[in-house]
Amino acid sequence: MSLTSAPAFRQLLSDTDAVVSSSSALAFFNIGSFVGADLDIYADFASFPNLASYGSTDDYPGDDSLVYLSSAIVDVFTFMTHAGKKVQVIASRLSFMHTILSFHSALVMNFVTATHAICLYPYLSFIQHVNARAAANGPREFAAHVKYASRGSGWPLLDQRASLFLSGLYLGTVRMVGDKHCWVHRHSGEPSTDVARLDRHSWRIKCLPNAAAFAMKYTILRRPGLEIQYCCDYSLASWM
Repeated sequence: MSLTSAPAFRQLLSDTDAVVSSSSALAFFNIGSFVGADLDIYADFASFPNLASYGSTDDYPGDDSLVYLSSAIVDVFTFMTHAGKKVQVIASRLSFMHTILSFHSALVMNFVTATHAICLYPYLSFIQHVNARAAANGPREFAAHVKYASRGSGWPLLDQRASLFLSGLYLGTVRMVGDKHCWVHRHSGEPSTDVARLDRHSWRIKCLPNAAAFAMKYTILRRPGLEIQYCCDYSLASWM
């Protein structure tokens, strides 16, 4: 299957329950900012072998998994398309949504599915054009913050004391994929605005004391009969 064909690529995402995220998804909402960026595809570990099989014969394993060193990630498969595009398939240890909610900042918490493109924090990212960082603050996260602050007009990091930090992250509010705080774009030709099973993921944000950062609060819901594992806010999980 060619990754250069939009319908074929959307079918690939549908067949494997995978999503596009990171810079590629950010570029979907902010056209022109990330020309030439790698294509990062995230999938649950169970779908990883099927998704990786779509790679070209010019694949190379390398050491790229070190770039994504994270408790949320199992492995990374890197290959080149015949058009010379670098593609990374990232296998999530639990749910792919857990990986996205573990990202270094709110700016990159966006993803593109077979049917929709979803931005979790559009007010901060595209209306106020600022960024808010998550709790992790190592060299890898610092490098990412610098990269995004320097792209285009830049996304400067917010200070936690700023009122925008508090309001733009909707602190303490139970969030769900596709809720009123999200931007949801339905791809052309899709008959419904329904985000399918994705709207079952939920979380909330906690502000960390004495740090200009936030932490995601949720648990991973595992139940017999569930096809996928869900991120679930603790208050909702207690009712299940």
